Amino acid sequence: MALAFGAGVALAQREQRSQWPLVGGKEGACRIPGPSGTGNYWEVWSMTNEECRANCLRHDACVAYEYTHMHEYRRCELHKTMPTHAVPNPGTSCYQRPVASKQRASPPPPPAPAAAEEPPPPPVATSPAPAAAGADETYKGGVSGDVDCAGCGG
Repeated sequence: MALAFGAGVALAQREQRSQWPLVGGKEGACRIPGPSGTGNYWEVWSMTNEECRANCLRHDACVAYEYTHMHEYRRCELHKTMPTHAVPNPGTSCYQRPVASKQRASPPPPPAPAAAEEPPPPPVATSPAPAAAGADETYKGGVSGDVDCAGCGG
Protein backbone atom coordinates (compact mmCIF):
# COMPACT_ATOMS: atom_id res chain seq x y z
CA MET A 1 0.00 0.00 0.00
CA ALA A 2 2.91 2.37 0.73
CA LEU A 3 4.12 1.98 -2.85
CA ALA A 4 0.75 3.12 -4.23
CA PHE A 5 0.70 6.08 -1.85
CA GLY A 6 4.25 7.06 -2.81
CA ALA A 7 3.38 6.82 -6.50
CA GLY A 8 0.34 9.04 -5.88
CA VAL A 9 2.48 11.66 -4.17
CA ALA A 10 5.00 11.62 -7.03
CA LEU A 11 2.18 12.03 -9.55
CA ALA A 12 0.69 14.95 -7.59
CA GLN A 13 4.11 16.61 -7.44
CA ARG A 14 4.59 16.21 -11.22
CA GLU A 15 1.13 17.69 -11.85
CA GLN A 16 1.90 20.60 -9.54
CA ARG A 17 5.18 21.29 -11.35
CA SER A 18 3.47 21.20 -14.74
CA GLN A 19 1.05 23.88 -13.56
CA TRP A 20 4.00 25.99 -12.34
CA PRO A 21 6.51 25.66 -15.18
CA LEU A 22 10.21 25.98 -14.49
CA VAL A 23 11.54 29.26 -15.87
CA GLY A 24 13.83 28.36 -18.75
CA GLY A 25 12.64 24.76 -18.54
CA LYS A 26 15.39 23.73 -16.11
CA GLU A 27 16.32 23.79 -12.41
CA GLY A 28 18.21 26.84 -11.20
CA ALA A 29 18.01 30.33 -9.72
CA CYS A 30 15.67 32.97 -11.16
CA ARG A 31 17.42 35.62 -13.25
CA ILE A 32 16.55 38.60 -15.47
CA PRO A 33 18.71 40.58 -17.93
CA GLY A 34 20.58 43.52 -16.43
CA PRO A 35 23.35 44.35 -13.99
CA SER A 36 21.89 42.73 -10.85
CA GLY A 37 20.23 39.87 -12.70
CA THR A 38 17.96 39.13 -9.76
CA GLY A 39 15.05 41.50 -10.35
CA ASN A 40 12.66 42.72 -7.70
CA TYR A 41 11.72 40.17 -5.04
CA TRP A 42 11.26 39.63 -1.34
CA GLU A 43 12.45 36.57 0.55
CA VAL A 44 11.08 34.42 3.33
CA TRP A 45 13.11 31.84 5.23
CA SER A 46 12.34 28.43 6.75
CA MET A 47 9.29 27.40 4.78
CA THR A 48 8.44 24.49 2.52
CA ASN A 49 8.13 24.65 -1.26
CA GLU A 50 4.34 24.32 -0.90
CA GLU A 51 4.22 27.22 1.58
CA CYS A 52 6.35 29.31 -0.76
CA ARG A 53 3.99 28.60 -3.67
CA ALA A 54 0.96 29.42 -1.49
CA ASN A 55 2.59 32.72 -0.50
CA CYS A 56 3.08 33.58 -4.16
CA LEU A 57 -0.58 32.85 -4.84
CA ARG A 58 -1.64 35.15 -2.00
CA HIS A 59 0.15 38.15 -3.50
CA ASP A 60 -1.01 39.51 -6.85
CA ALA A 61 2.40 41.13 -7.40
CA CYS A 62 4.11 37.72 -7.31
CA VAL A 63 4.77 36.49 -10.86
CA ALA A 64 7.28 33.74 -10.00
CA TYR A 65 9.03 32.19 -7.04
CA GLU A 66 12.42 30.66 -6.39
CA TYR A 67 12.76 27.92 -3.82
CA THR A 68 16.06 26.67 -2.42
CA HIS A 69 16.38 23.69 -0.11
CA MET A 70 19.84 22.43 0.78
CA HIS A 71 20.32 20.58 4.05
CA GLU A 72 18.65 22.79 6.70
CA TYR A 73 18.77 25.84 4.45
CA ARG A 74 15.33 26.73 3.04
CA ARG A 75 14.66 30.00 1.29
CA CYS A 76 11.70 31.33 -0.68
CA GLU A 77 12.02 34.30 -3.02
CA LEU A 78 8.74 35.83 -4.21
CA HIS A 79 9.49 37.64 -7.47
CA LYS A 80 7.70 40.78 -8.63
CA THR A 81 9.73 40.87 -11.86
CA MET A 82 9.24 37.98 -14.29
CA PRO A 83 12.48 36.00 -14.55
CA THR A 84 13.59 35.31 -18.12
CA HIS A 85 15.93 32.41 -17.39
CA ALA A 86 17.43 30.24 -14.66
CA VAL A 87 21.12 29.81 -13.87
CA PRO A 88 22.39 26.51 -12.50
CA ASN A 89 22.29 26.46 -8.71
CA PRO A 90 22.08 23.14 -6.82
CA GLY A 91 18.87 22.65 -4.85
CA THR A 92 17.19 25.71 -6.39
CA SER A 93 14.16 25.92 -8.68
CA CYS A 94 12.53 28.95 -10.29
CA TYR A 95 8.80 28.56 -10.97
CA GLN A 96 6.66 30.82 -13.14
CA ARG A 97 3.18 31.55 -11.81
CA PRO A 98 0.49 30.08 -14.06
CA VAL A 99 -1.45 32.74 -15.94
CA ALA A 100 -4.80 31.26 -14.88
CA SER A 101 -3.95 31.75 -11.19
CA LYS A 102 -3.64 35.53 -11.72
CA GLN A 103 -7.15 35.74 -13.14
CA ARG A 104 -9.71 36.41 -10.46
CA ALA A 105 -13.37 35.67 -10.65
CA SER A 106 -15.28 38.76 -11.69
CA PRO A 107 -17.17 40.40 -8.87
CA PRO A 108 -20.92 39.95 -9.03
CA PRO A 109 -22.74 42.70 -10.91
CA PRO A 110 -24.26 45.43 -8.74
CA PRO A 111 -27.93 44.96 -7.89
CA ALA A 112 -30.38 46.42 -10.34
CA PRO A 113 -31.67 49.84 -9.29
CA ALA A 114 -35.10 49.92 -7.76
CA ALA A 115 -37.84 50.63 -10.25
CA ALA A 116 -38.04 54.41 -10.57
CA GLU A 117 -41.33 56.16 -10.64
CA GLU A 118 -42.33 57.09 -14.15
CA PRO A 119 -41.98 60.79 -14.87
CA PRO A 120 -45.22 62.67 -15.30
CA PRO A 121 -46.41 62.93 -18.89
CA PRO A 122 -45.52 66.14 -20.76
CA PRO A 123 -48.17 68.86 -20.73
CA VAL A 124 -50.68 68.66 -23.51
CA ALA A 125 -50.48 71.54 -26.00
CA THR A 126 -53.62 73.56 -26.09
CA SER A 127 -54.79 76.38 -28.31
CA PRO A 128 -54.26 79.79 -26.87
CA ALA A 129 -57.23 81.44 -25.28
CA PRO A 130 -58.81 84.17 -27.31
CA ALA A 131 -57.25 87.53 -26.61
CA ALA A 132 -59.17 89.90 -24.44
CA ALA A 133 -60.46 93.04 -26.01
CA GLY A 134 -57.66 95.51 -26.45
CA ALA A 135 -54.82 93.03 -25.84
CA ASP A 136 -51.84 92.91 -28.18
CA GLU A 137 -52.01 89.66 -30.16
CA THR A 138 -48.41 88.35 -30.48
CA TYR A 139 -49.04 84.62 -30.67
CA LYS A 140 -47.43 83.15 -33.78
CA GLY A 141 -47.95 79.40 -34.05
CA GLY A 142 -46.68 78.33 -30.61
CA VAL A 143 -43.78 80.81 -30.36
CA SER A 144 -44.15 84.04 -28.50
CA GLY A 145 -42.03 86.60 -26.75
CA ASP A 146 -38.50 87.53 -27.85
CA VAL A 147 -37.86 84.38 -29.92
CA ASP A 148 -36.87 85.05 -33.52
CA CYS A 149 -38.89 82.54 -35.43
CA ALA A 150 -38.09 83.16 -39.04
CA GLY A 151 -39.38 80.15 -40.94
CA CYS A 152 -41.51 78.75 -38.10
CA GLY A 153 -44.38 78.53 -40.50
CA GLY A 154 -46.52 81.05 -38.68
